Amino acid sequence: MAAACNKVELNPAEGGNEPTPAANMIVETVSGTTEMSTKATIADEGGAFSWTKNDNIAVHVSNGTTHKYVLTSETGGKGASVSAGTASFTIAYDEGYTRDAFAVYPSTIVSPSATNYGQSGATLDVTLPDSYTLAQVSGDITPCPMIATNTPGSGWEFKQLCGLLRLTVNSIPPSTQRLEIDFNGKKVCGAFSIAKNVSPGTSVIVTSDDTANDCITITKDGTSDETLYSGWGDGKVFNIPLPTGTYGDITITAYDARTGGEAILTMTRSLKNGVATYTASRQGGVKRTASFPVFSINGAYDDYPPVSSQTRRVIFSPGNLQAATVNKGTTWTWSFAAHQYDFIGSSAVANNKINGTGTVSDNGTVDLFGRSVEGNSYGISNSTSKEDYNGTFKDWGKIRTFSYRGVTTTYPEDYWFTLTGENDLKNAANQWSRIMNYRQTGATVNSVTNARYALAMINVSSTDANDGVMGIILFPDYYSGPSATTTDIKWGTINAHGYVSDWGGTRCTVAGWEALESEGCVFLPAAGRRYSVSGSAYDYSYYAANNLVYDYAWYTLHFKSSTDKYNIYWNDACNAWLGAAVRLVHEIK
Repeated sequence: MAAACNKVELNPAEGGNEPTPAANMIVETVSGTTEMSTKATIADEGGAFSWTKNDNIAVHVSNGTTHKYVLTSETGGKGASVSAGTASFTIAYDEGYTRDAFAVYPSTIVSPSATNYGQSGATLDVTLPDSYTLAQVSGDITPCPMIATNTPGSGWEFKQLCGLLRLTVNSIPPSTQRLEIDFNGKKVCGAFSIAKNVSPGTSVIVTSDDTANDCITITKDGTSDETLYSGWGDGKVFNIPLPTGTYGDITITAYDARTGGEAILTMTRSLKNGVATYTASRQGGVKRTASFPVFSINGAYDDYPPVSSQTRRVIFSPGNLQAATVNKGTTWTWSFAAHQYDFIGSSAVANNKINGTGTVSDNGTVDLFGRSVEGNSYGISNSTSKEDYNGTFKDWGKIRTFSYRGVTTTYPEDYWFTLTGENDLKNAANQWSRIMNYRQTGATVNSVTNARYALAMINVSSTDANDGVMGIILFPDYYSGPSATTTDIKWGTINAHGYVSDWGGTRCTVAGWEALESEGCVFLPAAGRRYSVSGSAYDYSYYAANNLVYDYAWYTLHFKSSTDKYNIYWNDACNAWLGAAVRLVHEIK
């Protein structure tokens, strides 16, 4: 039996033969429609999905006393025969049974042992899976749940039971074997009951608050050559059923194994798109894009400036490096600052009480470090002797255990490291120059293409527009967040440094910064630096990286002076014994 089909906008038809009916089997042709689209739909920016070859449905049958669902996948049928707006299904049921109640897609959301679900005023119980393979949800494939009236003698017209999230994820690390998408307390998988009376035209699967069922896992196929990685900046599309209701943020984590393994990268992104919450509707879906916050640190060095072959990428640690002691330096506990704009600075007690290699005269937290070698306790030293800084360089990545916001994590050795600088901006060793000068970010901010950074002030504790934490905002590759002035973000000059009379003018409220941070931006505060044996504040305000270029110095990214804090440089050498703020990075593979 045929039902009228609509125009299909996606998925060209594949070749394929209809299955040949066998004894006690019938072939049905159906279309799935919601409003004017086939099978499932994306509400914003258009888009419809066709039936996909091997799709299966569950058909309810009854002999008057016994009721059950017949699943096409378990009765010898092969599901849909082609990819198109209409599809043929082979179903089989015993003599004496007829179709009644409902047909449901996909067949996996109801159990074959289900009996009276969805008829005679009873509720319809379905189960949404918490795991999908890439082939089930990628590209133009969608498992969006649907229901159709199952009337003998007529075709089926399926109506959606869910909304649909078409999520494009950029910059997925190459080693990713699975993604976990956490809807932060909103139920998206597990058992659901569709309240009576069930109606294909109005019934929905509704979300609820439930942290135990708020995560969906997507894994690469075990036998397929398809990969979750498709090239840096090249998005992978996932079509995820979304029960109707309100949503806020989602958290996406990449892992290096199909089960277990290590988390490679995590990000939190908003589904809200400028409003308080996003409301998922049965009548359509939504398109959203999320990009992991990675930063290119190399390019094509035979070109100037390099514009291609951006193959090495890093992520930044969540805050400034800190070391705390309660026994005057006998032991140190290492951590990252709670916020990216947090710093202790040159006037803090411990930063000014360093009285020898790795010891202090008063307990507290240090966050200004000299260039680290074997003999100066990771830079917690006030020595100005050349001999104390010309040994084997010992990066802070040799430290393995760090805490962040109360959670302690042990990393592999050299997981974290510091970026390098170099006087020659074209030199391959100048990783800061790669980030600041040459990255092709693909982002436009305040009308500037390939936006890489903005000098900025974050109003952390004051409503005074001229009071706040000064520093620099770095935009990740493929940044797609706020790009024009808003209530909480006032954009100034982009990609400008040096002796600039107008420091740039970018200002953010805390809410504005949090919006930028959620899109992967990094903020490096102008943290000051420690100077001389006494530890008194030097008249510089800067942020440091490292590279040993001669025995007594390292190259840094820094702010030029306290009076010109927005004039930033990344090709000036600084004495190794000057205590500087440190932000670590990790390379993503």
